[in-house]
Amino acid sequence: MTTRYVFDASEALKIVGIRDADHVRDERVLLRALAPVNLIRFAVLNAASVNENQIRDLNSRVFWFPAHEVARGDYIRVYTRNGRQNIHGGKFSGLSTTYHDFFWDIPAPIWSGESSAVVLLEIAAWDAKRS
Repeated sequence: MTTRYVFDASEALKIVGIRDADHVRDERVLLRALAPVNLIRFAVLNAASVNENQIRDLNSRVFWFPAHEVARGDYIRVYTRNGRQNIHGGKFSGLSTTYHDFFWDIPAPIWSGESSAVVLLEIAAWDAKRS
């Protein structure tokens, strides 16, 4: 069994973990909002865990969230597979909550083998130019 590590440093979002790894239909990253925030400031990427304090960037997949507001206590799920972004109520540990579902549109599992760590990046600023 592969040990999976999480690396986050945000005061607004926390990585809860990787769920159902290696099963493309249900495989997802689960995050929780610690404060109201717009997700456009965040990206998730897959990495290889060297140990609990070190990762190696795989430079293979990045999911940059679209502009989307979440409230404190909401859960954000990023599914590996394709689907449509949606928001719905549900339960987590027996408590009512709101889920915000996003889809990476990748046809195969990514949280297995070498890709054993999820990294949450908070992006302070960016510049983009079209070619």
